Amino acid sequence: MRNGVIIDEKDNVVVAIHELEAGTDVAYPLPGGGEGHVVTREHIPLFHKIARTDIKRGEKVMKYGEYIGVATADIAAGEHVHTHNCASSDDLKDTDANDVASAASDAISPVAAPKSTRTFRGYRRADGQVGIRNHVLVLPTSICASDTTERIARAARPAFLLFLLAVQLVLGYMMAYTPMGDNFMLIRGSQMLARDG
Repeated sequence: MRNGVIIDEKDNVVVAIHELEAGTDVAYPLPGGGEGHVVTREHIPLFHKIARTDIKRGEKVMKYGEYIGVATADIAAGEHVHTHNCASSDDLKDTDANDVASAASDAISPVAAPKSTRTFRGYRRADGQVGIRNHVLVLPTSICASDTTERIARAARPAFLLFLLAVQLVLGYMMAYTPMGDNFMLIRGSQMLARDG
């Protein structure tokens, strides 16, 4: 039975599609055909990563054909790959494979993860808190994040629907006249009426 998945031949981790116990033979389809195997060395939670091959400290970790981080310790084939032995670092993403080990030694240690390089466009409120404007998109960046994304969407939906209801109530009593030459626009409720002079 297939209980793991890879997408690209460059992947050095397999994603568990079932919760796996230590000693489980993980079978996964290879992109070019055939089947690969690795035996777990420890318990692997659902949708977590398993080292497909030995990964040396400082080597890039590849999942779904994409760089996801750098090994912060030697990882043997079959071991759980997670935050305890892999750190994400945008600074190392484009580092040449031959140079990544020395760059990682400088940037990453097992006890200290790299500083975040992420930013967002926001503003500071008068009380010092941070705010954002207009739209918030919650998008999964991998299959692993899909469930979390759906949970966030379900949790936010009631607040968003209340906001829409409040807007409808305000618009229901608001009339706006916008001069456009001899034209005008009247907004009432969810209707928009336009008259051409």
